[in-house]
Amino acid sequence: MQEGERNSIRYFSPSSIACYKACPRDFFYSYIAKIKLPQDSVHLVFGSAIHKAIEDSTGNVVKGIEIFNSEFTKDKLEEIEHNKYEELLPIGLKIIQIYLSNQEQLHKLHGIDMS
Repeated sequence: MQEGERNSIRYFSPSSIACYKACPRDFFYSYIAKIKLPQDSVHLVFGSAIHKAIEDSTGNVVKGIEIFNSEFTKDKLEEIEHNKYEELLPIGLKIIQIYLSNQEQLHKLHGIDMS
């Protein structure tokens, strides 16, 4: 940053506004001071694995489970999060199974055209 420049925000995104409403101090650290706060990566890895499995499985439950198992692995987590992995693994497998088994009905229910 050059002398005379200020840490400023050019616009407020919906995420930044929600962050400020939830915790002004977190907003300051994230958007003003630009300090990255530690986050549990297990939840990010878990969510990404669920998303990829549903997106890439083309409705096939077995393929979805294989994708999830290849994406959600202990080696992608911090060692301290390995206990959460054991808790989340069966939940993720159940989510994939239920979603993909009912995908057609869910799409019809919510008016999603996948053709």
